[in-house]
Formats: sequence, C-alpha cells, structure tokens
Amino acid sequence: MNFYERYKNKVPMEDLKGLMNVKPPLSIRVNSLKTSKEELIQKLEKKGFSLSQHPSHNQALIINEEPFSIGATTEYLAGHYLVQDASSMIAVSELEPKPGELILDLTAAPGAKTTHISELMNNKGVVVAIDVNKKRLRSVLYNAERMGCENIIAFNIKGQGVAKLGLTFDKVLLDAPCSAEGTLHKNPEVMKKQTPYRKIIKEQTSLIEAAISVLKSKGRLVYSTCTINPDENEGIIKHGLNQGLKLEKPLTKAGTPGLGLKNARRFYPYKDQTQGFFTARMVKQ
Repeated sequence: MNFYERYKNKVPMEDLKGLMNVKPPLSIRVNSLKTSKEELIQKLEKKGFSLSQHPSHNQALIINEEPFSIGATTEYLAGHYLVQDASSMIAVSELEPKPGELILDLTAAPGAKTTHISELMNNKGVVVAIDVNKKRLRSVLYNAERMGCENIIAFNIKGQGVAKLGLTFDKVLLDAPCSAEGTLHKNPEVMKKQTPYRKIIKEQTSLIEAAISVLKSKGRLVYSTCTINPDENEGIIKHGLNQGLKLEKPLTKAGTPGLGLKNARRFYPYKDQTQGFFTARMVKQ
C-alpha cells in the first residue's frame, strides 16, 4: 500500500501532499544559558551565514544560507546553539518547564529536548533523562556538557521500568519512538519499508502508561511524535485520556488541530516550516 492510500480518508490530502512535496528549513535553537539571539545572529552573520526568525517558535532561527556546515562553527562547539527542528522545541515549550521542578524525559536520546528543558529551568531543579540505548544516551551527556546544562541525570533503563527509580515527577515529556513518517524529507526510505505499526503502537501504549504511573497528581505530560499516523498520535492520546489524563489547550499558536482532538496539534512543513510532527499537552486528574 502506498503512502497516499495508507492515509486516504484519515489525513487530509493537502496535508499529505504538503508533507511529501515541501522540505522544512534547517533551524537552530539559541541556547539562552550561553548567549542571546541578537549576539548569536551577529556572530554567525560575520561568518557569512544568513538567518531569519522562525515563525513557529521564538527560540528557533532558520538558516537561509551557510558558507560551511552550521554544525562546524566555534559557537556550535561552545554550545551557543543546537541544530533542532522547531517542532521539537514546541514540544518542550508545551511542557512549560520551570526552575525547581523534577522533570522526566522518558525517551531522551540524543538530548535536544532534554537540554531545552534544562535551559528553560535555568539549571534549577532536576531533569531525569532515560533511554534504553546506552550508546545514544552518551549523546545526551555530551550535549548537556556542551550546552552548559548542569541539572541533568541520565539512566540507561527502559522507559517502561521508570517506576523502579522510586520517583514521582512534576512533569513528563514522552517523545515516543514512532514510524517517523513526518521526516520523509530526510528519510525517503520510510515510504518503502514495511513498518511494524502494531509493535510501535504497543511500545507507545506501554510508555504512556509508564509515564502516567510516575506523574504526580495535577502533573503535566506532553506526548509527541514525528509521524502523521493517527493510530500513533490521536489513538495513543485517547488511551491516555482513558487512563486519567485530561487534554489541555495548547500554548502554541502554530500547527492545526488534531484529528478529532482539537486541543492536540499537528505540524506540517508547508504550513509551519517544520517536519511533520504531533504534540498533545495533558494533565493528570
């Protein structure tokens, strides 16, 4: 079954075509722990880069022209910014991290969202980063050191086993493993491979249940994926609502309402200048 047939009558055709035919711009996240947006723009423009403000997130800058790789500057090595899609930044902003909180990043590697959480907490409080992949977890620690994030603790365990830590969290970010169908612009092979949807959805379901089990009453959970599959997005959220979560109104003005869940958000490159993405902001009853 081809991509269009797979989601015919499930996802609007204009969104499918927009995902397939429009490539989102390269963007970076300015790290306020080390610099300001104005200072970073000035330094990068002196090196020959052309930048502009991203319309979907205030910390995101679009790289319009790069005389050499944006990941090879002294500012990058010094942790003044991270190459990151704006949709990924939106997921963290929806979590509303605050100084002094105990926050869980349930599937953390390679650490873009983890370091963003730490930054918004101004290094006050604790971010617990969990990932089952030991090698990828090293990237979280590397990025944390480079970005000046001093309040991150990492554990190499399965997300489903997070209760073993004996902690309850003020907030949880679950950027779930997914079919990655929102990243067709850089992963065209997604179109051709046989995706094990049942296995993926089973994993997502068990992870959101684990997240709920360690979330404090009235605590916030943000769920996100880089796919457009309704079963991996709205379907998982509906399961979470049945487990005691309540969907909150999103903070972002970007994106479009979820399919049948108006307070969830979907993002597409032709509308939002991001990769295909999904977020939902929820609170535990």
